[in-house]
Amino acid sequence: MDEDKTSPSAVLAVAGKKSEEFSDLLSKIEYATGETKKLWFEIYDNAVDARAHAMLLFSDIYRHVAGDPNGHALHGKLVTQYLERMDRANDQLLRLAELIYTASGGGADVDAEALYDEISKK
Repeated sequence: MDEDKTSPSAVLAVAGKKSEEFSDLLSKIEYATGETKKLWFEIYDNAVDARAHAMLLFSDIYRHVAGDPNGHALHGKLVTQYLERMDRANDQLLRLAELIYTASGGGADVDAEALYDEISKK
């Protein structure tokens, strides 16, 4: 039987895989120092981890709130906070993509969405 995609172990496994793939991507970058790559990895890993944990909390409470007006009234603000946390993690990833692009000599015109899509493909 397949495991639910929103189970804690599945969500955290995906986050771990993304971090491994990002680490592989960083190893191919030649223009950054080891210390810079380490900091970039920490930023990425922290953002992906925060997003995964917020997703777990959101999914858990969403199951209890969906279709229940009283649940919405009671937990709506908390659901919003989890969504905002995931959004902030996405913003951190976009900012990281901008940093990497700028460090590569890419210049000031950064297409953050394209960079995020490239990182997400890995």
